Amino acid sequence: TVSGGSCSGLGSGGSGIYTGGGNNNITVNGGAVSGGSGGSLGSGGSGISTGDGSDVVTVSNGGAVSGGFGLGSGGSGISTGGGSDRIILAASGATVTGDIVGGADADYLDLGGNTVTVRQAVNDSGAFSATALTGESLSAANFDVMTGLSGTTLKLGQFDGLNDAALTDGKWHMTGLATVASFTDPAFKAGDNQATLVQGAYNTAAKEFTAQVGGADGLLVYDSNSFTGGFAISVEAVLLTGLGALTASIGASGFVTFA
Repeated sequence: TVSGGSCSGLGSGGSGIYTGGGNNNITVNGGAVSGGSGGSLGSGGSGISTGDGSDVVTVSNGGAVSGGFGLGSGGSGISTGGGSDRIILAASGATVTGDIVGGADADYLDLGGNTVTVRQAVNDSGAFSATALTGESLSAANFDVMTGLSGTTLKLGQFDGLNDAALTDGKWHMTGLATVASFTDPAFKAGDNQATLVQGAYNTAAKEFTAQVGGADGLLVYDSNSFTGGFAISVEAVLLTGLGALTASIGASGFVTFA
């Protein structure tokens, strides 16, 4: 626990807080944690970095976590490894500078309506397959769950630091995000470099998502591999709860914003 004090990464690109394997609880309660600087040649360290295991990271009471500076690339704010992790940011009471990266396996992220950026790489969430559907429902047990999304920017697919938005970088470039309320809607797309937001309801106890008109939740289905071609398709899904009146839009570089 960091409460009221500060903690910084040592050396070039060191993490402010790093844990190895096992299940760990990290709380930043009004304090500050920052990754080490990578300088003009290296990459910045993560503010908080964990290994495999089911970790819980909580930032509250005005706590601040930031990735270290690096001219090559800035460090992640919070990066958790494999395992079903929980990242909880207090409502309007947490600051995270640098990407939040849940890592592999089914993670839970409560972003608290703070202005943050979440990065999803290939295999960071569960795979989506239309063959798993039972009517309009499917198990969401293997998907990342995100809530408190107002102010969040969600990066989909693979990204390359400084060239995220460059139209000539060979990465994923899209022109829109279809929103449907049925998996059978012709506008539902889950192919190469495609994404669709499916409106519906999430049953927390059963860990099941059902597409339906007027649902307060959503399932974002997307190709997580940003390159093109038949061998560059890795369709995954992220469960977005409590969307309500929020509108999701996608930019050319695969950044989804909620407002």
